[in-house]
Amino acid sequence: MNYIFISIFLTISGILSAQYSEKKIDSMQTIQISGLRKGGNLEEALTLNKEILKKAEEIQYKKGIIEANITIGNLLSLLGKNKESLVYLDKATKELEGTDDDELESKLYVEYARNYSLLGLRQKAIEYYDHATKLAENMQDSKKKKILLNYYYASKAAVYEEMGDTASFYKSLHLAYKLYPNPITASRLGKYFTVYAKNLDSAEYYLKKAESDIKTGNYNVHEESIVLRNFGRLYFAKKNYKEAISYYQRSLEISKINNKKVDLRDTYKLLYEAYKAENDSKNTVEYLEKYTKLNDSIQTNNRHTIDIPVTRLLQEKEIQKKSTQNKLYLIIAVILLIALFLLLLFRKTKKGQQQLLQENEEIILKHDEQTRELKLKVNESFDEVTELAKANSPEFWGRFQEVYPELGQKLLALNPELKLSELKLGAYIYLGFNTKDIAEFTFKAVKTIKNNKYNLRKRLQVPTEAEFTLWMRDLIENK
Repeated sequence: MNYIFISIFLTISGILSAQYSEKKIDSMQTIQISGLRKGGNLEEALTLNKEILKKAEEIQYKKGIIEANITIGNLLSLLGKNKESLVYLDKATKELEGTDDDELESKLYVEYARNYSLLGLRQKAIEYYDHATKLAENMQDSKKKKILLNYYYASKAAVYEEMGDTASFYKSLHLAYKLYPNPITASRLGKYFTVYAKNLDSAEYYLKKAESDIKTGNYNVHEESIVLRNFGRLYFAKKNYKEAISYYQRSLEISKINNKKVDLRDTYKLLYEAYKAENDSKNTVEYLEKYTKLNDSIQTNNRHTIDIPVTRLLQEKEIQKKSTQNKLYLIIAVILLIALFLLLLFRKTKKGQQQLLQENEEIILKHDEQTRELKLKVNESFDEVTELAKANSPEFWGRFQEVYPELGQKLLALNPELKLSELKLGAYIYLGFNTKDIAEFTFKAVKTIKNNKYNLRKRLQVPTEAEFTLWMRDLIENK
């Protein structure tokens, strides 16, 4: 392994010592990086891409700079470094300003979507995947367009699966497979028929198609790991637990090489379930501990990273808000001009005075109605968050932070050790729900919620005489 790494490093060094040009940078991005990805050498691909970015900046090659930033963002996301990933994607966004390249812009939106999905902002991820798809549809290169659309639809399918929308999951995945069949899409269709449709014959059909494609050697080891993992699911469904464990372990070895934390976590969980079914208590405990430890690490990382996309989304909302305000001002100006015109017309002639007065009143009423509608929109976000809370939706916390980003920040400033469950409880209290309501929505005992609220008050050092909800709201209002 050391010999291989040294060889790769020497090859990279030799390439980087040569004269750089736009053509050479493009070639390295499509050939060298793809080769490293195929072998699962994501860290090496990241190192090389950072050097490519540096050289592209030196010769001021804008397309190369954008492509490198997007690719670095992708690699960092795959390695579980979402915070760093978003930094490079923001750099690509700035470089893209003033350009008209649908392919690059669509790739950028997809990488934002990947990060948002991993951080739990699934609805925003769906929106970004949809926008990326529209941009990709404008591409002239038919084959490249199909490959990208396959990736976009398959990635969106993964978000639908996380949301529990299996119908949309299958629809997006099947569309991706029709556009451009490949092992990872075929194997995920195998997973759909194994886990959700319970049709093992169809599952085996797609998994064998995926296995056949992998054997051609034209696909990367990450895709092989996904195929192996989904074969494991098939054998688990057939109650052949030993064979399932064998496939999971082979998949796990590849994920260790790639250092893909999410894949490692998911495979640890599958191994825990398989060993439990085999009544192997030693390995059951071992893989449950590995899963729990890695999952906690990922969740902690996501909690520390969530501020970045939320800030970006708030900036987007601010831009949209200003755009809406400008439109509103234009509407008001038009209404005032019309009212002025009617007034002048009224003074000029006495004929039809009653009719003109009536028209003017209707315009004023219309203006009042628009004003009322605008006021109602202020409460829409509150209503949406409240409904998500009542439904105990997994999207509640992400949406709450979009609408009330300051609360989480203020609570963590008071006590950085707060758990995600305590932050969510704080959100429920801020929205005005009482103990009984929270217990009902979260399917917990009233006594449990009382204890949790008492512990949270202590951890936040809330005065005994203070009403908790008012204290929460004062925390934001007293900036």
